[in-house]
Amino acid sequence: MSDYERLSLGLYGAQSVILVAVLIVYARQLATMREQMAAARHSATGQNLLALANFLQAEDVREARRVVIQALKGRGFIEWTLEEKQAAAKVCSSYGTAGVVIETGLVPAEPIIENWGPSIRNCYEVLQEFIRDMQRRDKNGPAYWAVFDRLYARAVAGPKEIV
Repeated sequence: MSDYERLSLGLYGAQSVILVAVLIVYARQLATMREQMAAARHSATGQNLLALANFLQAEDVREARRVVIQALKGRGFIEWTLEEKQAAAKVCSSYGTAGVVIETGLVPAEPIIENWGPSIRNCYEVLQEFIRDMQRRDKNGPAYWAVFDRLYARAVAGPKEIV
């Protein structure tokens, strides 16, 4: 073997070692980036959960739930005043918004169902006749507040049975 061939083999060997080292560095960088992305997703989920909790705990939304649970329970919606109907609509809309946020995957369902599940069930059961009336075809249609229907089903199933 000539000196040129030995030099060429040495250079090819060195290139192979450098290539393997570069691939190892890239693999470690990729693993680090995956960890950073997972941490960023976790952080975003926490921020989204906090924003949804703040929305559900806003004073006007809490007052609307109080009206529904305390003042409207046991009364037919035909008897409700305009203000009571507005409170009912606010509850449906707020829980509908929570349902949309959950269904899009921005927040996990479990913390919402664990913390607001009893309220979701109580409010939905009080408001069911009102919801069905608003979902009539001559009003808003069956899709209106349908996400609240699905959130209620999740709340009835409970946090451990949610997929």
